[in-house]
Amino acid sequence: ETEKIVTNLALEAQRKLDEELRKHPKVPVEVDMLADLYKKAEDYQNNGRPHRAIKAFLLVINSDHKDLKNYKKQSEEHVIFIQGKLQEKIDKFSF
Repeated sequence: ETEKIVTNLALEAQRKLDEELRKHPKVPVEVDMLADLYKKAEDYQNNGRPHRAIKAFLLVINSDHKDLKNYKKQSEEHVIFIQGKLQEKIDKFSF
């Protein structure tokens, strides 16, 4: 008899949970997959590693992940900036 009551309580709890999930379905949370890649690229740039920074920013630009915080556009700007600085150094030392 006790087993029957426990089983009925468990079934009722599951039914309530299922009903609640139908009323309020879980919304998937979008994870920003580009944040870590972008941060690593910035770290390279800030630590005087322009070639590695460009490669890392290109990984962000060419990524298939959803761009939630406009990292791809910012990465393009960083690449242009870094390439410009590298070209300035080349021009400075070229005769």
